[in-house]
Amino acid sequence: MQEFPTLKNPPIVEAVLDVRVFKEVPIDPAYLENLEDALGSAYLVKKTIGMFEARLPAANQLGPGRKHEVTNMVHGYRYETPKDDFQFVAMFRTDGMALSLLGDYSSWKRLYDEMLRLWAVYHHTVEPDSIVRLGTRFINRIDFQGGAYSDFFTAPVPKPVTVRGRMESLQVVSRYSYDGQVVPVKGVLRHTLEEYNNTDSSAIIDIDAFVELTGDSEQREISDLSSMEPFLDSLRAVKNDLFFSSLTQEAIQSFEPIST
Repeated sequence: MQEFPTLKNPPIVEAVLDVRVFKEVPIDPAYLENLEDALGSAYLVKKTIGMFEARLPAANQLGPGRKHEVTNMVHGYRYETPKDDFQFVAMFRTDGMALSLLGDYSSWKRLYDEMLRLWAVYHHTVEPDSIVRLGTRFINRIDFQGGAYSDFFTAPVPKPVTVRGRMESLQVVSRYSYDGQVVPVKGVLRHTLEEYNNTDSSAIIDIDAFVELTGDSEQREISDLSSMEPFLDSLRAVKNDLFFSSLTQEAIQSFEPIST
């Protein structure tokens, strides 16, 4: 896959790395509750990640007064660094962990290095049997700065030519497969534009890239920390392909490319 430039001022507002795991014995969320010492002093805020399970009564139990049952459960814990130029948010869950970088995205290395450090904590704590999914998500905000839509985006607006109404917003989701990577990678590109006719509006380019590891050999390959890098590099390459392919050269230049 081709090389892409590094941007001095990337439009990234949130970058996420996510690892999903499998463990034959269910992971007890209590193991994830008190990790402050292991994570380091920067992670000052802790919050509970909740989830709920809804169950419908059996068919022979349906009738007046019978309602579905809702059970609230702890799914894990969220640890946050203070809000500054950038902020890390780590989510330790019973099905895996994720690290989110909010604010100033200076480099992939900042996110990647912290993810590997926290993954070591998670892996040591819960000892998962295998990794079943690796994913990245990058949310970008593109400000129009008074320009036209076509000045920034390579794809035309998918509006039927005979529609008489005025388009007010745009939401497009497209999915892609990349087979030339370490393992096949899936990409999802979500393009959202509010107030389409307002040149002061902004667009959200939301990009997911992920691999689902279903074969035993694939799972074993990346179950240890040192083997994650080539898979994450493949996800990064797909993310960059979707991002840069979506933008015109004029738009890319506005983010000040500094290398190729």
